[in-house]
Amino acid sequence: MARLAQKSGLSQSMISYIETGARNPTLDTLVRLTRALNVNLSKLISRASRIPSAPRNSGASNR
Repeated sequence: MARLAQKSGLSQSMISYIETGARNPTLDTLVRLTRALNVNLSKLISRASRIPSAPRNSGASNR
């Protein structure tokens, strides 16, 4: 993750937030990530649209 952060100019915490679904990336962030990973953005988006959405954490704690 450190290498991706360095190549994309994003923080490791931001990448972690995106991976866990805690944050939604902006278009600029997606462009940075795809350039760092050498991945075509339109292919990434078209593949992602075929993946069923995972349930999101509502942020409520279980106390």
